[in-house]
Amino acid sequence: MVALIWLACFFCGAQLTLAAQLRAEVAAILPAVFQEPHYELTSTEGVVYGQGLTCSLGEVRYDGCKPMDLSMDVYEPVDTEVGWRRAPRPAILLVHDGGFMQDAGRREFTHKAKFFASRGFIAFNLKYRLMSDNGMYPCADGYCANQSYPCAKFGHWDYRMCDMYPAVRDFKAAVRFVKANAAKYNIDNHRIAAMGASAGASSVLAAAVSTEGSYKYELMDKDPTLQTTNLKEYSNVDAIFLQSASAAGIALMEHLHPGSTLIDQSSPPALAFHGTRDGLCSIDHMKDMQRRFAKQHKEFTLKVLDNCGHMPFCAALDDGSKCPNADSDGCECQQMTLCLTQEQYALPFLMSNLNLGTPRLGASPLNGTITQLSEIALKPDWA
Repeated sequence: MVALIWLACFFCGAQLTLAAQLRAEVAAILPAVFQEPHYELTSTEGVVYGQGLTCSLGEVRYDGCKPMDLSMDVYEPVDTEVGWRRAPRPAILLVHDGGFMQDAGRREFTHKAKFFASRGFIAFNLKYRLMSDNGMYPCADGYCANQSYPCAKFGHWDYRMCDMYPAVRDFKAAVRFVKANAAKYNIDNHRIAAMGASAGASSVLAAAVSTEGSYKYELMDKDPTLQTTNLKEYSNVDAIFLQSASAAGIALMEHLHPGSTLIDQSSPPALAFHGTRDGLCSIDHMKDMQRRFAKQHKEFTLKVLDNCGHMPFCAALDDGSKCPNADSDGCECQQMTLCLTQEQYALPFLMSNLNLGTPRLGASPLNGTITQLSEIALKPDWA
């Protein structure tokens, strides 16, 4: 009897030891993501992720439009591991600000992309169609191609919100491209995040909570370029990080599809930074999102930046983080500078919701190279 008990304990202990070893092996091959810059980077500019229609001003027929390439820049950490130990990495798609009218914000987002890539993400800095491209969108009175043709006015959203439709459609196409090319970029398709600021954040939010068919099937029989956008892939993401977002894109879909439920159990966890004095995108949008997410028992963390306006990237955070280059109001950054404290704050949130644990604290092996990268990220020289 004693021998049987001894054998049972022996096998039980062996199983526990084996389980511990397996856990250690799994942990060993998880992609290494660090709190501070750690990796050298490679970049590829102008990667085409699909096409979209661009139309002449005043054109209201889809057959008067032509296709244009949609592209993005890719930033990848240089992996030192090879073979089976080269674990698939998390990805993050970045969508710039600019009110859907300009893409000057992509310069800042280059540094944001490098921030995440130098820590272990594959980062994609997107271009998307702007107001001047006159992308096609669905209207209540039929299909129209640009803002000169009046789109239905719903509630307090004006016609400019129709220019959001092509941008959100393009973002969802980019997500599908990333998933279709996961093997090429060594990406884990279950660890994809997205972030944006202002217009870009509004697009990310709208896409993240929309149904798979939204921003796609409305124009399926009118827009042949949709066939270039990897339609067999899904466009969902696993976590979102928002800076000064609005909920206009959600209102757009709710208008086009009355009775539809956009925020549900499939909605990804969200982290949002927003100023209380934002006169362009009211913080009430984010407070409403927080309530709607809570009803679905989904996470929506809203970081309120008191007495700050739109895109207060240099505002002090509740963890004590401060930017040395904050303007006199303590909210905006001084001219020609950039602060990434919100990205640093968001990193553990993204990693937790991508099931990556916590950021590693290991020292950088790059010495002077990585110090220079950090300085560039904080104070980019655009002159």
